[in-house]
Amino acid sequence: MSILHLVHRAGRAGMEPRRLSLLATTVLGLGLAVPARAAPATEEGARDLQATLQKHLGSEIFDKGVLTIVPSGDSYDFILDPDKAPRKPDEPQPALPAVTLHVTPADDGSYAFTSDPVSFDSAAPAGSDAGQSSSSGRVDNCTAEGRFNPDALYLSTLTARCDGIAVKDRSPGDPMDLDIGKASLQWTGKPADDGTADITMSLELPDIAGTFADKGSAGPDAGNRFSIGSIHYAVSLDHVRAREIGDLVSLWIAAGDKGDKEPPTSDVRAKVRAALPLWDTLHTEMGIEDIGVEIPGMAVKIGHYGEKHTLSGVVKDAHYGLDFDVSGVEFSGGETPDWFRGILPSKAAIGLKVADVDLAAMADAVLEAPDDGPSKLKDTLPALLLNGKASVAGNASVTAPSYDVEGHGEAPIDPKMQGTAMVSATGFDAIMSAANKFATKDTRSMLLGFALMKGLAKAGPDGRLTWDLAVDVPAKKVSVNGQVFNLPKK
Repeated sequence: MSILHLVHRAGRAGMEPRRLSLLATTVLGLGLAVPARAAPATEEGARDLQATLQKHLGSEIFDKGVLTIVPSGDSYDFILDPDKAPRKPDEPQPALPAVTLHVTPADDGSYAFTSDPVSFDSAAPAGSDAGQSSSSGRVDNCTAEGRFNPDALYLSTLTARCDGIAVKDRSPGDPMDLDIGKASLQWTGKPADDGTADITMSLELPDIAGTFADKGSAGPDAGNRFSIGSIHYAVSLDHVRAREIGDLVSLWIAAGDKGDKEPPTSDVRAKVRAALPLWDTLHTEMGIEDIGVEIPGMAVKIGHYGEKHTLSGVVKDAHYGLDFDVSGVEFSGGETPDWFRGILPSKAAIGLKVADVDLAAMADAVLEAPDDGPSKLKDTLPALLLNGKASVAGNASVTAPSYDVEGHGEAPIDPKMQGTAMVSATGFDAIMSAANKFATKDTRSMLLGFALMKGLAKAGPDGRLTWDLAVDVPAKKVSVNGQVFNLPKK
């Protein structure tokens, strides 16, 4: 089981009460876009709130009793009962308690809200299909508070906390027990001058620890332990078209309430166009600190794992960026020979950027396509992507006790596939020496390849080897430090 797989499963298991969180987020994020009403709260005010909410959430959650609104003094109580949410007959039904949100109109037209503390045990049985997992968990003292401005469809502030989360995940083949310390979520939304919104969200999950099973075992093994000092996850969205996106969602909700499978295509196209380019820039960042995994006879530590994504809106010169890095990698125990430890990376980083993609033209092509002509898009969209303007660039570095390698390159995204790159390395002899110790049928071929690479390299005054590369796919040629080789023909 990989370390990143453990982290993924830890995050998935920690969100087990997903219906509760989904309903709460939806109500807080969209549902409070209602006209302010003066205190005290009234039955009429509750009905007005429900009528407004139905535009965004549909009527089913009220008809089924999933959400109920009642006046309570100077505020309104929003009572969420996830157990009443509709489910498929074979869908697992975890037992979740009802949650009450106290929503109070303020004099400035905003709404303040708080939740009662919630602690509960939950169990989700396995589904009817063979091999489906079951899980159970405990959530301690979760609370939320914040403020909503009805002039726009997003939260102004939100702070949510839980004192602890414990989960027992019994997925077939690799069950896991998990404990998370005091988790917290922060959200802010600020209006921009052009009617859009700037939104930020951060999630903190500290003090994570657990045990996992060997493949095929029925339950976790106490000898297989993992721990994570903290997980930090942050999202920022600049100039989100929140109201227009909300209008698009409401269009689909209204169609569902009418019994239609989907709204009229012309209406959807109009709403999508109004919502474009959706946002200016989306940025996400994750940092995982102090990762440790122990199995009998071996331990692995990773000081830091980081990942960043950047995505522009649907614009003419759209871009996407990805960066990740890992450092502080240590191995202990086992029977690993010293020469092998010398080539195991202690840190690495990779970056990738795709630039100047005309997403606006692609969106126009999709929105203008006739209802019976989606097949034409399979030719139109690739042509818009391979227009000679889009490009991809990347960089990477790897460091180990006995060597380090780094490189960067770029190429246009078009059928010509002509690109350039530069690679440099120190400790190349150590790499060749380690390769010579691998007892495989491909060792000889690998050594010949390394010898050829070293022969083509340029050596700098510091002894660092460099390779300048140029690839020309149409000509089926590759150049290494000025020496040209023919690529194999198909």
